[in-house]
Amino acid sequence: MNARPFADHNTADVSSCLVYGNLHHTMTAQHIGHSSDVQRAANEDCKHRDRADVSLQSTDVPWFVVDGRTFVASDMKNPEGTLFRLVYQVGIQQKSSETYSMLLDYWAAPSSSENFKGIIDAITIIPSNKDVRTRLAGAGYSDGIVRLSKEREGHIEIPMPLPKDFVLQDQRFVFFDGNSNQTAEISAPFLAAKGP
Repeated sequence: MNARPFADHNTADVSSCLVYGNLHHTMTAQHIGHSSDVQRAANEDCKHRDRADVSLQSTDVPWFVVDGRTFVASDMKNPEGTLFRLVYQVGIQQKSSETYSMLLDYWAAPSSSENFKGIIDAITIIPSNKDVRTRLAGAGYSDGIVRLSKEREGHIEIPMPLPKDFVLQDQRFVFFDGNSNQTAEISAPFLAAKGP
């Protein structure tokens, strides 16, 4: 959306792509916007909004860490009583001319202290990308699955090969409760080999 410093509130009904909730589901929805939003919204492709392939030269390796927050329930049948507030950092860090690491650090705390019944180590994380999951399993996480720590904080480092030619792709760390129900997900870019 555009900034809103308008003297005239020239509102319009706009249908555009909105992101809802911890699962980051996108959908087209109608809302009140400004008339300048109408044309941009008409050209928006909501189905492909979350795909992020960016061509980069091998000299332009993007090393970074990004902060975020989300909420994760250890039991989706009782989200109010088992909801954790999760502060996290995701990123990628070069290790050598041939390798890099995907990073995930997290710190969790109960969302509410009243009648809290959350069990932090009931929550698991599974990467959405098969190659990332395989590398995670190779780093000592059985079947490529991370179980959150009873200490409510953790550092996960996934060693990855650095392709000669690559694209920055989006994958997700998907959170599941103790009954294998998806409860949240966070985006975590990685470097994939550029296809033919």
